[in-house]
Amino acid sequence: MSRVGGLAAVAPRGLSAPLFVARSAARRGSAAVAASTAAIAALGWLVFVIVAHELGPGGYARFSVLWGFTFAVAGVLSGLQQETTRAVSSAASAGEGSAAAPRSETVAGQRVLHSALVLGLAAALLLLVTSPAWAPSVMGGFDLGGVAAVAVGVALLAVFLSIRGVLAATGTWTPFSWLGGADAAVRCAAVALACVWTASATGLLWGIVAGWAVWVAFLPWPAVRASLQVRDRLPLRESLRRASSAMLATGCTALLVAGFPFLARVTSGHGLGPTAGVLFAAVLATRTPLTLPLNGYQLMILRHLVSRRGSLRQALLPLLVGVALVTLVGMGLAVLVGPAVLRTFFGSDFDATAQLLAALVAAAGLLTGMSLTGFTALAADRHTVYTAGWVVATAATVGLLLLPMSLTDRSLLALLVAPVVGATVHVFALRTRRQPGVEGGSRA
Repeated sequence: MSRVGGLAAVAPRGLSAPLFVARSAARRGSAAVAASTAAIAALGWLVFVIVAHELGPGGYARFSVLWGFTFAVAGVLSGLQQETTRAVSSAASAGEGSAAAPRSETVAGQRVLHSALVLGLAAALLLLVTSPAWAPSVMGGFDLGGVAAVAVGVALLAVFLSIRGVLAATGTWTPFSWLGGADAAVRCAAVALACVWTASATGLLWGIVAGWAVWVAFLPWPAVRASLQVRDRLPLRESLRRASSAMLATGCTALLVAGFPFLARVTSGHGLGPTAGVLFAAVLATRTPLTLPLNGYQLMILRHLVSRRGSLRQALLPLLVGVALVTLVGMGLAVLVGPAVLRTFFGSDFDATAQLLAALVAAAGLLTGMSLTGFTALAADRHTVYTAGWVVATAATVGLLLLPMSLTDRSLLALLVAPVVGATVHVFALRTRRQPGVEGGSRA
């Protein structure tokens, strides 16, 4: 007899008690992440629906640029979460700590939180110093309040991501899921209030970053407090180097996903109008069914791939097949009901063709596939390969967005081609044997 969630549990015949407990915990964790992902998806969708109805296509385009820039910056820091998960999971796999709960005594290095604080404060300072360069393009003019919102938000986000990274690595999925859901709920409410009260760039930016402070309210939760004490077996300098490498790649990822409207704005050379708002809404609507589940499960996927490091090709193939099937179904639905669904949710002014929506679903599937090949590179401890794929894909996106074509045509071309280029880099490089010592061959 074992105890699961505080209750006595009898293992089925033929299954050892520890294995039964582990599988039961995994099922509960998967259910918690699924519920959190569904809540995040619904609340994230609600944010954009509210903005679309309150501000119209033109205002929606401006909001998309604000959102895209903020989450591109956040995406850079999300590499910290991935590296934290990888490092703590690897330490547990090597027998240096339990994967069942965060423990501060597992290793003798510095706290994971220290790396997060250094990187978060450095990112906030960099944003403040460079604000005269990026603020006019993002906000339509320089506004110190908007700059402060992004800087403060990024500093809070670093701690938020560090906590979730440790919780994912240790399989503590319930607080992990609650943190994600609370973040989305606070952001939805704050953006809705900003739309109704001011609709200014500054107000909207504060609404966007508001959710990243929710970890403060979760500190009474023992698992959350314990995650702040977990130590990295590496010195601070090495931890920062690895996290920075992952952050370069996740920054490129964020530019291609959430930051696409920002890239479109920068490469257009002029303000974006209602047509851009319709395009961005179509991109969001077609990506959501694939990218939001991926975002919710990405740390679970990474942890799974790390555990299958000896047979990564076999572990990756079923994931890619699943994405392909979902993409094909999505393309069919886009042709049949896509335009009507878009108008129903966003308003009658948001009118896109079925062909465009089907092509955007295909692009979303390709991007999801590239994300999975990237996770495989991370699981294989091939950080340079992971980074190279996303950097090349981002460069391809920018290059294609600069072509002398309409915004819709060049955007569609970039969204379809760039993920293929990036995934090709990942797959080709992973097929080559890494030489001893390359990329720190002895990494955990």
